[in-house]
Amino acid sequence: MSLKTVMANLDEARKTYQATLKEESKKGKSVIAETFKELLPEGFYLRWTQSTPSFNDGDPCEFGVGDPSIGKASKKHERAENEDTEEISEYSSCEEIEGITKTQVKEIFKAFAALQKQEDFLEGVFGDGSEILIFSDGHVVREDYYEG
Repeated sequence: MSLKTVMANLDEARKTYQATLKEESKKGKSVIAETFKELLPEGFYLRWTQSTPSFNDGDPCEFGVGDPSIGKASKKHERAENEDTEEISEYSSCEEIEGITKTQVKEIFKAFAALQKQEDFLEGVFGDGSEILIFSDGHVVREDYYEG
């Protein structure tokens, strides 16, 4: 077998692999969106970041998924971005936002905790260096995120 044939076969295998990953990533994104669509009240979003830090005080820099927060969208598919914006997280001082109950918050965080353990899956679906917002209608926004 010639080198040209070997290279062509490897290139074809790579393209098939990438197409499969892309299709599976779409399926994963859809399942995640549908799950939180069922849990989020209308007009709310779930947000988290995931990334590999570029510096970790001498420890290995490893991919990780951050803790989630829940907020109220200011417009369709946009989060409010001003000083008065409140998001609920497990560690925030904000305990409630009008329109969502504490029980709903707990259910959303519980569902996310199960998802958060699937770091390889989340990295495959959304990539490294990502901020993800899932809105109550199932719309997903992925933005670039860099953690120094």
